[in-house]
Parts: sequence; C-alpha cells; structure tokens
Amino acid sequence: GDSIEATRLLATVAVHVGRIPEALQLLRSLKPSALDLHLRLFLADIFHGSMQPSECLQILKNTAVSIQQARCVATLGNHQAWEKVIAELLAVDQRRQTLAEIGWRSAAVDDCQAPASLETLLRNVGELSPSHQNFALAHAKAFCGEWKQAFDQLVSAPSREARILKADLLMRMGGPTPSIAELYKLNEQFPEDPEILNILGLSLVETQQNLDEAYVYLRRSHRLQPEDVSILDSLGWLLFSRGAKATALR
Repeated sequence: GDSIEATRLLATVAVHVGRIPEALQLLRSLKPSALDLHLRLFLADIFHGSMQPSECLQILKNTAVSIQQARCVATLGNHQAWEKVIAELLAVDQRRQTLAEIGWRSAAVDDCQAPASLETLLRNVGELSPSHQNFALAHAKAFCGEWKQAFDQLVSAPSREARILKADLLMRMGGPTPSIAELYKLNEQFPEDPEILNILGLSLVETQQNLDEAYVYLRRSHRLQPEDVSILDSLGWLLFSRGAKATALR
C-alpha cells in the first residue's frame, strides 16, 4: 500500500539525483509480491541505464514482451533476438515506443552516418505503413540531433503519437513555449489521456513554469493510472523540485 508507493517514490528521486545503487537497494527491499509488472519494467529501465543487461532480463523473466526487453537484448549485442522482440511488439500493436526504438537503434548502429540500418530493420521486422516508417525515421533523425529534419518528417502526420514527438522536437528547437502550447492542445483533445497528462505535467516541472499547475496534471494522470511507475516518477520529481522532499519520500 502506502509504504510500497513511498519506497517507489524514494527510488525515483534517487534515480533522478544519480544515486542508482541506492535506488536498486530500495526496490530490492520490497517483497516479491510487490514487484508488479510496472515496477519490474521500472527496475529493468534502471538496469538498462546502468549497463546491467543480464540483470534487466532476469527481472523481466516470465513477463510479457516489452520495449525494456528489447533494449536489454540489444545491449547484450544479440541483434537477431532484438529483431524477434521488436516483431513481437509490433504484432501486439505497441506501435509508438516500438517504432521509436527502431529509429534509435538504427541510428546507433549507423553512428548517424547513413540510413541503411533503418531500411534493413524496417524490412526485417514486418510490413509497416508509410506513416509508421516516417515515424521511425523521425526518431532516427532526432536521435542524431537533426531536430528540424525530424520535425519536417512529421509535418503531415496528424496522429496522437506523431504530435507527442513533435511537441518534444519543438522543445528542443524552440524552447518550452511552442512545445507546451502543443501539449495543451493535445490535452484539450485527449483530456483523460494519462500519458499526455504526464508529459504535460513533467514538461511544466522541467521548465519550472508552473509547478502548481503541473501538480494538477500529474495527480490526474496518477489517478487514471495509479500503477504506472513513469507517472509516479514524474510526481516524485515534482515534489522533489518543489522542495517537498519529506512528502516525496513519505
């Protein structure tokens, strides 16, 4: 209950301030029954970020296929296994994160020098529509710091997923004002979307624009999806940013 959530919040704050071993120690102190899927995915992200792919895959053992599994398999250098996981993710329609992963991975393999790996990956993981291919290509360009080219790739893309990426690119190209304006528009169109609420709230936190307003969006996002660790992560970071360390850790 509350003690589990408090431990999660404390761990997210530890991650944000770079105290990864402390975060892992906190999360490992939880009983196995408390390690639900969301928490396992959060742990997997930490293991991946700290270059511990074997531990990442161990914590994901017997869980459904996930983007975290793909990332940790790739870190081990098993490209065929990575392609298999990606194909499985596309088969269960986890489009946005999976297409982003395809773009990032191809750019990393090419060292941002050529698009050959992206073309190969798109061919190997299954049939994708032109809009999905453009989305993956936009992520590859964004990975390489080509913000304007990535944005132009999405000019005619009206989907929710493309607009979320466009908001991120606007932040990188033009600062918070145009980006947050786009997120407000998305929130108006999808007022009960926990992911958009989370992104909007976190953007307000990171730019220190309006922390009280950010709290409203993040609390609503948390109510809609209370088990999502990424939302809890944003909420903990907000409380920490406001100086409410005791609340963030309670």
